[in-house]
Amino acid sequence: MVERANGIIKSNTILREHYTSKEEMETHLFKFLVFYLLYRSRGSLKKESNVKTPFKAVEKWFELKPGLFLQKPLEFKTKMLLLNHQIKSKQVSLTQQACNMTINNNKKITGFLIIK
Repeated sequence: MVERANGIIKSNTILREHYTSKEEMETHLFKFLVFYLLYRSRGSLKKESNVKTPFKAVEKWFELKPGLFLQKPLEFKTKMLLLNHQIKSKQVSLTQQACNMTINNNKKITGFLIIK
């Protein structure tokens, strides 16, 4: 499953585009990851939980077991979209923001989803 996700990300970013800098590559990768996590449909999710995207699955899990989460899915989505905007407008670098998230929260981070 992870290999397939990595292949999808790779084929839609670094194999398709030519980047002139590391920052340009990071920006494009993050932009694709936002799309991949929040909006890209998954057939397997539709079959198992009657949702189309990973984010919709998280929203559904939040409704069933909110105690598993440290933040509401909408807060997570808002932070991802805000971070995406900040990176695109060069207000913050992706590396700097990832380090800040780890240091400031001091919580386990799985991908970009913070869980207890």
